[in-house]
Amino acid sequence: MGVHSWFSRRFLKLVILFSLLHFLVMVSVDGVIFLAAHMPPKAVNLDAPIRALQWVYEILRAPRSVLRWLRPGESSPLWLNWLLTILNSLLWGLGLAGLRILWTKARK
Repeated sequence: MGVHSWFSRRFLKLVILFSLLHFLVMVSVDGVIFLAAHMPPKAVNLDAPIRALQWVYEILRAPRSVLRWLRPGESSPLWLNWLLTILNSLLWGLGLAGLRILWTKARK
């Protein structure tokens, strides 16, 4: 398997697709956590589902957390946070696209 096969147009499309899907799932999970956290506890107790969703969210943003350790601090510029979010989704997209390519090659 050569370098050309990893950087083919099909592979790059898969990376972009999986990156966008990752970003949408991550934003959706974050939104559901926000909405569930604002439900009155007397109406319905959502502590367990919120903790489970928070665990999923932490997994989805794990590469971002590792990259964030490179420049810790509360005074990080906004562009750095956006850049880390984009890199996080691209890393997930790269990994998922690579697994997809390996899976299709293994099935043949």
